[in-house]
Amino acid sequence: METLHDIVSKYEPFTNPASIVAYLHKVQAKWFNSPWERMGAIPLNASGYPLGVEFMSEGSEDTCQTCTRKLFKLIFSKRKYASATSFVLVHNHPSGNASPSEADDRVTRAVMGAGILLDFQMLDHIIISPLDNMYSFRRVHCDWWEHSDK
Repeated sequence: METLHDIVSKYEPFTNPASIVAYLHKVQAKWFNSPWERMGAIPLNASGYPLGVEFMSEGSEDTCQTCTRKLFKLIFSKRKYASATSFVLVHNHPSGNASPSEADDRVTRAVMGAGILLDFQMLDHIIISPLDNMYSFRRVHCDWWEHSDK
């Protein structure tokens, strides 16, 4: 298990969507070229450093089932995430089009709501693609986060 010293010496804290994508390129580059949609989370400590990547599900070429309970269970059950205070939800679109679907919008709002109830804030939901484009829900829908930042 990586220590905080290991993490700080290898990675930068997340400050924007590009820093999240850069981290994923370092630790999970194959995710960008997966032929199937994959959903996961990156737990962060209070200083914004990533503590790892936790995959939640893998679907087909254009869909991926998401279980909010499973996401939080995976994070909360692992000792290496004990210092996590927030997380970033991430999934890929193998088609190359990073634009979200209506289902992506619903999942984002559901997971965000659960995080608020658990006092475990979702900082963003990033969609990545093999064409190196990405979509940040927080950047586009910043109003969704207005009530959760307080």
